[in-house]
Amino acid sequence: MPSSPRSRPRRWSRRGVLKVLGVGAGALTIGIGYRACDEQRRVAGPADVEGAFRPNAFVTITPDDRILFALNKAEMGQGIITGYAMLIAEELAVPLARVQTHFADGAPEFRTSDGMQLTASSTSMRQGFVPVRQAAAAARVMLIAAAAERWGVEPSACEVANGQVRHVASGQQASYGELAGSAADQPVPDEPPLTSDTAPRLIGSSPQRVDIRAKVDGSVVYGMDVTVPGMVRALVLHPPRFGAVATEVQADEARAMPGVIDVVSFPRGVAILAEKYWQALRARPHVEVAWSDGPIAQFSTTTLRAQLAQQEAEAKQTHRDEGDVEAALAGDVSVVEAVYETPYLAHAPMEPQNCVADVREDYVEIWVPTQSPTVVQEAAAAVVGLERNDVIVHTTFLGGGFGRRVVPDAVVEAVTLSQLVGRPVQVIWSRESDTRQGHYRPLSRSSMRAAINTDGQPIALAYHSWSSPILADQAGLFAAIGPDWMPPSVRRVLGKQGAKLVASDLVGGDPLGTEGVKETPYMFDNIRVEYSPIRAPISVAFWRSVGHSFNAFVIESFIDEIAHASERDPYELRMALLPAGSRERAVLEALAVLGGWGEPAAPGFAKGLAVHASFGSYCGQLVEAGVIEDRIVVRRVACVIDCGLAVHPDLVTAQIEGGIIFGLSAALWQQITIEGGEVQQGNFDSYRVLRMHECPQIQVEIASSDHPPTGVGEVGVPPIAPALANAIFAATGVRLRDMPLQAAWDQRDRGAS
Repeated sequence: MPSSPRSRPRRWSRRGVLKVLGVGAGALTIGIGYRACDEQRRVAGPADVEGAFRPNAFVTITPDDRILFALNKAEMGQGIITGYAMLIAEELAVPLARVQTHFADGAPEFRTSDGMQLTASSTSMRQGFVPVRQAAAAARVMLIAAAAERWGVEPSACEVANGQVRHVASGQQASYGELAGSAADQPVPDEPPLTSDTAPRLIGSSPQRVDIRAKVDGSVVYGMDVTVPGMVRALVLHPPRFGAVATEVQADEARAMPGVIDVVSFPRGVAILAEKYWQALRARPHVEVAWSDGPIAQFSTTTLRAQLAQQEAEAKQTHRDEGDVEAALAGDVSVVEAVYETPYLAHAPMEPQNCVADVREDYVEIWVPTQSPTVVQEAAAAVVGLERNDVIVHTTFLGGGFGRRVVPDAVVEAVTLSQLVGRPVQVIWSRESDTRQGHYRPLSRSSMRAAINTDGQPIALAYHSWSSPILADQAGLFAAIGPDWMPPSVRRVLGKQGAKLVASDLVGGDPLGTEGVKETPYMFDNIRVEYSPIRAPISVAFWRSVGHSFNAFVIESFIDEIAHASERDPYELRMALLPAGSRERAVLEALAVLGGWGEPAAPGFAKGLAVHASFGSYCGQLVEAGVIEDRIVVRRVACVIDCGLAVHPDLVTAQIEGGIIFGLSAALWQQITIEGGEVQQGNFDSYRVLRMHECPQIQVEIASSDHPPTGVGEVGVPPIAPALANAIFAATGVRLRDMPLQAAWDQRDRGAS
């Protein structure tokens, strides 16, 4: 069997970056990589074409005139497969449909995000906007050079259009495919000119998404759609409490059922292995498992919240300190105080966690919907004791990610079971497992104080936040950042220590705990932002918009409280506190016009607003909402976003609409509660998402901007909860400080507002 591919330490030059960072997509080629035979380490991918011109790992031009693109980002509905395609098509001067795409397998050459192959933090377009265009531009320059050499003319005398190079004076022309062989011999330019900077054709327009046909006709391949020869299906019964293990399994009746191969205990639970998933599902009622109590059998979120209320004097980590907050609060001022709480939240993607793994003697092959093939490689290699480049990862489409698919727990299960049974294994979690075995958004508590002087001016703000440090639970992520030349055991030890260090007092604590507040642009003469970690035995992870999701709720709700206490209009107060010329201020002004601030709302409703910066972008939202028969109803949402240059405006609008709906679901209803160590929610009946008939009218305006593209996928989430809470206050006079807001409304008479 051929030896596994290894990566070597490399120094990154500008030329080297150009050779690696070229991507794009147009027409969709559905292909997720299957081995051709057992003796073959890697199946030939779509870009492995004899005689092809492959100036970098991402762009390939074949002799039959196809333009192929390997996408090293996860496509989970956000549309990066189309956005990158537009950049490639733009610089190669071809129609979008000429570019075909496939997902890049996990490999060192695709690790372009801090040493990882990763899709997170709304960075794809921010990271790729220039390098992707440069890679395509380099290919264009090399094609022109090849044509000029063939015709004996200067490259400057040639132009490109519709996939052809043309000599203007003579009219000679050749297709990209005809030039593929000779273009490969041309030098890679260091600084290829970007035609899209001066005369863009596609950038800024909204062509049809390249994956829309496949999603309509069903040819798109999600993780759950994968089948490989000889594959076994596994239904995993997870313990009811984190850390519990099976102490006794009675499964003789299940083992005797048609299609059932075996029922086995393994470190993460009990697996029913069958030829078909429905056979494993049918056997489930016939498997009885006794579980140990586990280490968190006494844990309760109710108790945790009560304990947090008694910890005001605990040690704090200071993330920002300007002026003298305590002196300002002790002066001749009115003091406004409030405490806000947000719950643990699950990610709840529509496609539950799943993975197919095939463990061989000296390599592992994996098919998985993941946000990070590098993390998958690191985790799988740790299970079987191989190098991570011995793990071949084929990425599929993702049925939602939201940060959950950075955590490779389903991968670990599939690899473990495949190693156990000696066949490829597909693990598909139930919806209940997806909810109850989560890595959640942290529960948080925030204590706020503000000082208003006798002139009605806010002069001080004190913010103290408690939450579990997300980075402390990311040892696997930190290990994946380590270079290939580092021994795996060293990477993993350093990963664990790095996670602890980032969340420790030595470096000021988890920066995610106060993000969105410590950078607040509101101009207070005195401001202090403090953080205290919650040490709870519940795993937490990145959740769509991360710390911004709860910090925006707190700061934007509290700004409204300050406005009410100082008898000022919430919009006018924000305008007074925001710096002149700031992008937040411009967004807020546009939002007031779009949402009709100052104009009456519909009878029974009122308006609230919020503005928040995250992931390099600025987003303002105005909500019109009310309470009808004790039910919070959202009638309308207006949104203005400044995300720099909008490469594909319709995709931006869709992502903001999706973020608003996602955020409204969390704001209104969602929470993960734990009693006796057991998560109380299971399916969408107890962990609600917004239904179509509940969806408000949403209007999105994209601000015109000369800035480069910034984040979009997560930016629509943070402002929606505070805008809604502010609207409810305006409509009812009741200030809801705890999420979910519907539960807080229901409990208001018991002092839980």
